[in-house]
Amino acid sequence: MTTESRHITVSGIKVEIVRKDIKNLHLGVYPPHGRVRVAAPLVVSDEAVRLAVIDKLAWIKRQQTQFADQPRQSQREMVNGESHYFLGGRYRLRVHEQDSPPRVALHGIAYAPHVGWSGGVCSAASVHLAAAAESFLTFECMVFDNPLRQELTTPVYGDVAGLKDGMLDVPTAPGLGVRLKPGALERFAIAE
Repeated sequence: MTTESRHITVSGIKVEIVRKDIKNLHLGVYPPHGRVRVAAPLVVSDEAVRLAVIDKLAWIKRQQTQFADQPRQSQREMVNGESHYFLGGRYRLRVHEQDSPPRVALHGIAYAPHVGWSGGVCSAASVHLAAAAESFLTFECMVFDNPLRQELTTPVYGDVAGLKDGMLDVPTAPGLGVRLKPGALERFAIAE
């Protein structure tokens, strides 16, 4: 099936139009933020789609309000019996206190974090978690130049210079083992 996708704006709402070899127009509002998508027959014009969206504008706004008002997952407390969701499944947390280094066990699930364009903070946090995970498989990270790594933290963490025989050492300084460079965040600030 051939599909073609584009966007229009109707009354300030961004609408994705996906054209398909179908007979009827389908309008949907999708969680979590109320994204609007119209699946339209190939022969239906943008103007006809726009009119259909205008006709359903009140319904679209009600759906988006319902999504905005939905309760979000509460702050995790990491206590015994707490529910956590991972890969679509619900898992109950079991906390075992013991006199040994902390570890994370994902029973029967291989854990392989992937750090792409993330900075040193994410890399350091992921390496700490991987080091504590019983089912750790491999740690993947991109080692090309990345300003979020080179310019944001000290020491620089997660770049090719830090690799020793393809391995990264777990940072040992307090906290995650990296600090934000003073003044570095201003360059990456996003205006609202």
